[in-house]
Amino acid sequence: MAWRLWQFYLVRGELQTARELGEECLSLAGDDTTALLVAHYALALCLFYLGEFAPTRLHAEQGTALYYAQHHHALASLYGYDLGMACLSYAAQALWMLGYPDQAQQCCQEALALARQLSHPFSVAFGLGHKAVLHQFRREGRAACESAQELITFCTERGFSQWIDMGTILRGWGLAAQGHGEAGIAQMRQGLSSSQGAGTKLGQAPVLAQLAEVYWRTAQTAAGLQALTEALAVMDTTGERWWAAETYRLKGELLLQQGALEASEAERCFQHAMDIARQLPRATGCHKPGAAVAAAGQAYGSQRVAGAGLRLVHRRIGHCRSPGGQGTA
Repeated sequence: MAWRLWQFYLVRGELQTARELGEECLSLAGDDTTALLVAHYALALCLFYLGEFAPTRLHAEQGTALYYAQHHHALASLYGYDLGMACLSYAAQALWMLGYPDQAQQCCQEALALARQLSHPFSVAFGLGHKAVLHQFRREGRAACESAQELITFCTERGFSQWIDMGTILRGWGLAAQGHGEAGIAQMRQGLSSSQGAGTKLGQAPVLAQLAEVYWRTAQTAAGLQALTEALAVMDTTGERWWAAETYRLKGELLLQQGALEASEAERCFQHAMDIARQLPRATGCHKPGAAVAAAGQAYGSQRVAGAGLRLVHRRIGHCRSPGGQGTA
């Protein structure tokens, strides 16, 4: 019963309530490894969407350590997908956000391999979706597009509408990243509209922000700002903040694109993005807020702001990369 309630509040975007239910499940689990696995996964997922990546990683890895395929795979018929695969998938996303790209890719590959080994179709769809998302994180437009198409084909044959919507959004982003802006926007809006029509709130805010990025890159400033207004409204309602730094950075970029008169407001957006980024000890791509603040400072004629942005760039890149150029855990 607690799991069904957790799913209900999660899909509705009531993340704090879902988190409280996850914590309740953990407190009641005792020494039951199955109950502990379920609780750690529930908390990992909630914490990821709330933007708390270090505890996400902790709970996902604890769930993975508890998972034993021969014993726990039967739970997929009850919970909808294999929980070991799901823990690996969210460990991968948390590792990426914390600045460990190699480990993130390895976890993602292990998750999909496990789903295929178990021959559980919905788990395979889950793994394919997370694979496409990781390509998006890596800014690999062609690979994201190809993975999204694989996801769409697989799910169309099986009627998994939720993942078809996600695949359509990701395929659109991949097309836009390859220079096909209008085609990409159309696909992203199609997938988003279908998802919204199904009543899903989780994931809406970052998709709107990613759509705004495409509008920014295609110089459609007003449309981009409108998408971000919607994204921020959803964030305020749900508390979904895993894409918050990028959302504020993009608002700053769009305000600068709109004109010099907006530079002071853009500066505030960049500063907010930096404040969010500073909360993470390491973060992949975390130099973006600092670089954008530096650009804002130059545009606004503020050496103080430009210097602050560049200092964050240098400090964060130093934390995010090992001497060999890759994050290590």
